[in-house]
Amino acid sequence: MSAKKKVQKQMEFYLSPSNLRQDKFLQQQMQLDTEGFISLDVFLSFNRMKSLGATMRMLTEAIQKSSALVLNDEQTHVRPKEFPTNDGDDSLGMTSCTRSNDRPMLIRVYVR
Repeated sequence: MSAKKKVQKQMEFYLSPSNLRQDKFLQQQMQLDTEGFISLDVFLSFNRMKSLGATMRMLTEAIQKSSALVLNDEQTHVRPKEFPTNDGDDSLGMTSCTRSNDRPMLIRVYVR
């Protein structure tokens, strides 16, 4: 598997519903932005990304190829295309996230 593909898979894991449900750090980072975007610099600081030799260009190219992630217009921040919903049971539902979704929605989804 190419380094770029490994970076894409790692980013998809970081922003997967199952990981975001329990990753308090990424939840906090999403809450910093009204649309739930996280700076790519945050991911470049992760040891796993460093070990993969990830660069800003690799991240943006990998995210553009991903069907699960979306970049902001400036291509400096990323978020998942869909967010998990909390229906009060143990199942993990999904909801689409559009630019019309706001910070209160993200807080409802991720912070219990």
